[in-house]
Amino acid sequence: MACNWCKILPHMQTTIELSLEQTQKLSYSKNVNQKYSFECELCIFDEIKSLLENGIITLESCCGHKKILPYALINSDYHDKAIDLGYTLQHQGNGIYKIILKSKLGGI
Repeated sequence: MACNWCKILPHMQTTIELSLEQTQKLSYSKNVNQKYSFECELCIFDEIKSLLENGIITLESCCGHKKILPYALINSDYHDKAIDLGYTLQHQGNGIYKIILKSKLGGI
């Protein structure tokens, strides 16, 4: 089934590759020597990439598929930076926060 907002099929994703430094921050270890990459829905790619460019590494993201608001999960290390960028945060427990994506792509 295609995303109701963007009409992009679920397999229509792109890969985002983190720098080695970003990968080390995500893993909390300087011993990591392999870059990490992850899949991202094309309809929210620009915003997720912008978050990365602003130093915020996401743990998960979803465009919402016109059923829920689009979001990304971040850990508490990026809490203040996300607020500085104007995001609304919802604490999910265990140091994880949900940020509602500004673009509202695919949202209800």
